[in-house]
Amino acid sequence: MVSIVGQNLFTWSLWARNPGDNTFTFGGPTQGDTLVMKPSRSGLHSLEAVLRSPAGCWDTVTLPWNLNWVAYPEAQFNLIPDQAISLDPLEISTWSPGVQLVNKTAAWDQLDWRISDGSNYQGPNVYHSFSDTGLYGIWLIAESQPGCTDSAYREIRVRQLYQIYLPSAFTPNTDGLNDGWKPIGTGIESLSFTVYNRLGQRVFETDDRNGAWNGHYANGEPCPQGAYLVVVKVLDFQGQSHEESRLLYLLR
Repeated sequence: MVSIVGQNLFTWSLWARNPGDNTFTFGGPTQGDTLVMKPSRSGLHSLEAVLRSPAGCWDTVTLPWNLNWVAYPEAQFNLIPDQAISLDPLEISTWSPGVQLVNKTAAWDQLDWRISDGSNYQGPNVYHSFSDTGLYGIWLIAESQPGCTDSAYREIRVRQLYQIYLPSAFTPNTDGLNDGWKPIGTGIESLSFTVYNRLGQRVFETDDRNGAWNGHYANGEPCPQGAYLVVVKVLDFQGQSHEESRLLYLLR
């Protein structure tokens, strides 16, 4: 707060300059005798007043003293993902796991970023890429001289997007290689599949997420070599339903 005692004739404004980084803070205009300013950076500031008379005349006066301002930080930041699944809550996928951490804090001298995956950064703007799924916390700790601090916190979730692969063939000959058939995928909440022979008869079905067909009927008899139709039904992590089908070749 800067005051001009007894001032009630002029409209006046004030410029405060930090010689260290040549940043300016502007206050006013006002006709009162008190002007409140909030500096953007801590440090010793030189002051320059601009006064304007009722007739419109104006002049600039460099004040003969400096003020040592201490700016208190108010930590704020934005998260800008490369590609978001959801914005509220913020979710991204392992297909596009990068996010920009953009500082919006005023009045800072040092910025420290901490992410719950163990990563740490310094500086106003940071790019981070997550290597695994999960819910992560992001902290921004802002500090201004002489040791005033504030922090902000946000969360981001990284998910696996739905993707599925249906192998085209398998060889259930008990040699330990490719003896069972099952879908392979990511981002799957639940899954079931049914196998039909060329007559449309159901020969196998399961709703076990990790279940596999071993090439046998339910009674344990081996199914003959040939083509089968497999129908797969999936519920992904986002609650979307999917149905996939393909011809599957059983080779012996």
